[in-house]
Amino acid sequence: VCEKEYGEPIGHNWDNGFCTNEFDHIACDAYESAVPVTADNYAALGLSNDYIGYYAITNAGNLYWFADKVDNDNANFGSANAVLTADIKIPSKPSGTRHWNPIGSADAKYSGIFDGNGKAIGDIFAGDTTADMVGLVAWLTEDGVVKNVTVTGVRLNGNDTVGAIVAYNEGTVELCGNTASVIGEGVRIGGIVGVNLGTVRNCWNTGRINGKDAGGIVGDNESGAKLENCWYTGKLDGTNVGGIVANNKAGATVENCYTTRETAIATAEGTASKVETKTADQFASGEVAYLLGDVW
Repeated sequence: VCEKEYGEPIGHNWDNGFCTNEFDHIACDAYESAVPVTADNYAALGLSNDYIGYYAITNAGNLYWFADKVDNDNANFGSANAVLTADIKIPSKPSGTRHWNPIGSADAKYSGIFDGNGKAIGDIFAGDTTADMVGLVAWLTEDGVVKNVTVTGVRLNGNDTVGAIVAYNEGTVELCGNTASVIGEGVRIGGIVGVNLGTVRNCWNTGRINGKDAGGIVGDNESGAKLENCWYTGKLDGTNVGGIVANNKAGATVENCYTTRETAIATAEGTASKVETKTADQFASGEVAYLLGDVW
């Protein structure tokens, strides 16, 4: 319950899911709780009954609440499922830009399903250039799935292992997109995933990528990992950079991916099939969409 500094109750007062009063985020709960989807409310939330048991994220505060729960109550929320019910735009705080702390960490890994439901998360910002594992999700386990979500503006800054959707992926990332800038001071920077040990498929990126070992889709594609049906058309800067992946390690595979960058794979030790550079006109004509298949 939101309260004034000396305990006088004033009730809940939410703005886009963030508690607001005279003593913002000091004397009241910071985030509005996401609502569990039940047999009684799924239709009102605009969802099918397939989402019963998920947490419905309807605003930016719900998203921060969910990330906080996965990070700080991982035993109960580390495998919780979540679904977006609307496009989300992260607002600034009265004191300035609101910083994003990823869902999960090296000590609190995420193994649930995060379903964007075709929605977008806008104005996401992470500005700590010393932080490792920066992304919408920091560490996704082999049982985890992130799908059907787009990240748009502003930017995600970090040090090592930075990706707009997942920083470190052991699971499945699919049907995800990004338009935000992804910038790393260190290594393993990806427009979608920083380090991939699982599967990344049917993803796209148009955002600026900058760093060492930086890829338009994936930074490092590790042994056993799969990257398929993806495309990138953004600005790419740094050292050892590739329009699709920076380092395709021995034992990793990349298939049916396209980019406007001259180099699709910077360091190619693994297997690659139909990974090609295309012109902007070839993208605009629908040629690349045809090559990528029905999913697009």
